[in-house]
Amino acid sequence: MMTINYYEMTDLKNLYLEDSFVLSIDEFEGEIVFSMDFVLNENHPLYSEPSSEENYCYRKGKIKFTEPKVVRWIKRNENRTTDINGEVDFGNIDTFIKSDDEKYVLSGDWGKLEISPKDIIIEYE
Repeated sequence: MMTINYYEMTDLKNLYLEDSFVLSIDEFEGEIVFSMDFVLNENHPLYSEPSSEENYCYRKGKIKFTEPKVVRWIKRNENRTTDINGEVDFGNIDTFIKSDDEKYVLSGDWGKLEISPKDIIIEYE
């Protein structure tokens, strides 16, 4: 079975998810939404030089998994962390791979999710 990492996917290739923050995970009818504080790499069209207090260029946005046929939480963790600015998050997305059977597996401190969406939509604020 062949797998593809997120950075090999067109819409995700200019993001660095391992240092991006998951702000929330919401499940709606026909959609699962990861609200994110994305790290944009230098090739991303919205990239700008980070401030002197930041290591990366951050941009808030969402990863939307639309009309999933399969949603399977392998593990779920509701623990949140709070940074020194008082912002709360669920950690990072450590793994985001696609298998040749159109399933995506995502994992991080927040848990592990297997999902088969119709589409993945990336939105930026």
